[in-house]
Amino acid sequence: MSTFKSKIKPILATTLEAKRTTWVVENICACGKVTVIASEPGAGASLFAIDLIARASSGADFPLAIGSVTAGAVMLLSDETDFAECGLPRLAAANADLENVHYVRFDEEITKERLSELLTTAPWIDLVVLDTRIDPKCDMVALIDDLRDLAVKKEFAVLLVVSLPLGVAQAGQMISKLVQSKASVVSTLCREEGTVRTLVPRKNTLAPDNAAYAFTVSTSEMEGGLRIPHIEWESSVAPAVIQSTSRRSYAERRAACAKFAADNVKDGSLSRDVVMQALEAGLNIDMVNDEAVKLGFEKKREGGVGAAGYWVWRKEKRSIGKSK
Repeated sequence: MSTFKSKIKPILATTLEAKRTTWVVENICACGKVTVIASEPGAGASLFAIDLIARASSGADFPLAIGSVTAGAVMLLSDETDFAECGLPRLAAANADLENVHYVRFDEEITKERLSELLTTAPWIDLVVLDTRIDPKCDMVALIDDLRDLAVKKEFAVLLVVSLPLGVAQAGQMISKLVQSKASVVSTLCREEGTVRTLVPRKNTLAPDNAAYAFTVSTSEMEGGLRIPHIEWESSVAPAVIQSTSRRSYAERRAACAKFAADNVKDGSLSRDVVMQALEAGLNIDMVNDEAVKLGFEKKREGGVGAAGYWVWRKEKRSIGKSK
């Protein structure tokens, strides 16, 4: 006769009390839960994160009946080196309450221990947004499990922005893993023709979410003539419509960026102006920069650091080596 005794003890359902979900951003981010936005390269995931941070910090509701927002404190973890020149103006353009936004430059490997150590210093945070590069070899499911443990313990919501691999098969495999993970909400951010982006639901265990949402990337002119990209929400659409829409292949996008670089990148041209033109054309600025490098250009900073300086593309001076 076996003497094995299970340590697992059943709990009678009548002894439990039903709890309501505490939303930071209704239908998207909830306390103690992880939300994942898996994005195609250049689809505007960072702009989406900025828009969501702005709304979460100010309490401004989403349009299109996506959901109401409870104003609270937000911590943005990013590996962006020029946040004061890029992220901060974008938050201002999105009408964020900057008194509620805390920025941390986080370029270390994302581990539960490092995040826990950081977040113990900020017990008042309601939403943590991670928009930073993640090692392709990282176990995404394990990372989400760790983030969920921290979210439950600290009682905040987590938004994780993930870049999808360029290959269709690899991207599909990652989406499948994300859907099977302990993330409560998973959506993919896709770029259609032109400037239209779509947020397509893949998983939502907390609320009904049967519609995809479309937005465009526009620009606003700020004080001093600075043009800042921002999101303009367009409409809600059935996911099946979005998923059946054909998107440009990687090769076509690369070719469009190569043509743009050849036509627009000139020696000494202000990169800010060219970047805005690329964004308005719906192009990936990283691809544009790669193509400019192939043409012999190098992006360099001139005029000093911070607000005193600016980026330009300069033609590289190549030294001619002696033939052997």
